Amino acid sequence: TFKKEFSVFKWSEKNSYFVLASEDSLAIGGGGDGSFGLYLDEDMKGGTSAYCETYENEPLADSEDFSCQCIEVWAFKAKRG
Repeated sequence: TFKKEFSVFKWSEKNSYFVLASEDSLAIGGGGDGSFGLYLDEDMKGGTSAYCETYENEPLADSEDFSCQCIEVWAFKAKRG
């Protein structure tokens, strides 16, 4: 997150709920209470952010529910051989 200061939330090792993807949502991080560190809806225009056990993060937005203005996606390709 980059609210007031840059923060990094590393894997807590409490679970391995890294990514959950389906045709109608994308979720990153999770826990037993059903909340996600980052959740985006099917059109990626809205989402939520809450504490999750995977990263022991604070919510990533100023409020739990938010609207997306822009999404930046990175991909890494493994170098073979």
